[in-house]
Order: sequence, then C-alpha cells, then structure tokens
Amino acid sequence: MADGDDGEDVTDGELLISVELTIEGNELNEAADKQWAGDQLENAIDSEMQVEENDLENEKQLLEKEQSTKAKDPTKPVTTDTTTTTDTINTTDTTDTNTKNFNNPNSRHFYSSVNQNTVAKDMNSVVLPGVDMNADVSAINSGEVESVNGTYTVNGRTYGVHNGTLYPMSGNGVHPLDRGAFKALGVFRTFGMSEQTEFILGRMGITDLARGAALEVYLIAEGLNP
Repeated sequence: MADGDDGEDVTDGELLISVELTIEGNELNEAADKQWAGDQLENAIDSEMQVEENDLENEKQLLEKEQSTKAKDPTKPVTTDTTTTTDTINTTDTTDTNTKNFNNPNSRHFYSSVNQNTVAKDMNSVVLPGVDMNADVSAINSGEVESVNGTYTVNGRTYGVHNGTLYPMSGNGVHPLDRGAFKALGVFRTFGMSEQTEFILGRMGITDLARGAALEVYLIAEGLNP
C-alpha cells in the first residue's frame, strides 16, 4: 500500500498500472518523433529528386532547341547558355601589335625638377617648360610613332628607351648637358644669377664652358634670354 500525491491510498496494482501507462506514453511519443523525422527526411529526398528531374528536363529542352537550330542551318555556329541562344560572329581583329607601354621620362629631365640634389650623369638632357612630353609619350605608346634604330621621334623630339622608360635625347626644347653643366644648372635654379652662385660654382670647380651652357638654359627657361 502506498500514499498518492493527493493523500489518498494507492494500491500496488494501481501504482504498477500507472507506471506502465507512463512508459507506454513515452514510447508512443518517441515513436511519433521518429515518424516525424522520417517524414522530414523523405520530404527532403523527394524535393532533391524533383530538382534533379527539373534540371534534366531543362537540359533536354536546351538540347532539343540546339538540335532544331542546327537542323535549320547546319553550317551556322551556335553558342548556347542556360538563358538564351546567340549566334556569335567575329569578323574583326582589334589587336594592335604596335602599341607600347613605356614609362614617362624621369623627373630629372624636367627643368622645373632640377636642383643641387638632382643626380647628375656624364650626359644629361633637360626639357624646357612648356614642352608637353606627356603627349609625346602617349603618341609613342599608342603606336603612332615607328621605331628607328630603337629611338622614337615625335613633335620634333627624339626619345630613347632605357629599361622600359623613355628619355629625351634631342630636338625642340631639349638641351643636352654634361655633368658639370647639369650641376651648374641646379645652382642657378637655386640661387639665380648671384655672387653666391659664382662662389659655389668656383668651389665646385665648374668650368666656364659648363657655366655658359647651364646659364643659357637657365635664361631661356626663365624668360630672361636677351
């Protein structure tokens, strides 16, 4: 004999029946859960199979469409994608083998960039203000200018190429200067025509010839040429 939760006496037989009913209910719930999971899996499989069937049907329709088009004109090339069928015809070749990809000249060739710290080489070329070297480079890179012995002449100026970079050699607005003249130009651009310039050039050992070449470029570029 056992006491129930509400205080009433419960026989052992009634308690056993209650336990069995509880177990049976749990088993039924577990079976229902398994059934639901199985139904979900079956639905997922059915859905996937339906997608595959649709894909196959689409491929079949595309194939039939392509075969129908070829049957009308078997000599006509046809390209097919998943959305449309388009005839492709290529009658032109736009490749220009004359185009180049040269870099613009180094800033040391621009008069406005020359100063006492600019690297001087044995031979240097300086381009006067107002010269549009960008236009020259564009013309060369676009293939408008033919190469002659590795050089390009455009707008009255001749350019060479070093490691993929163009550099001005001669022509309109281009002044070749040796090492001494190039260094002197940097001093003129910094201190102008002054006693300090003459003092510095004397200390540097710049010759009169180099001074004269640098002074000529300086006067033309600054609009002081008599």
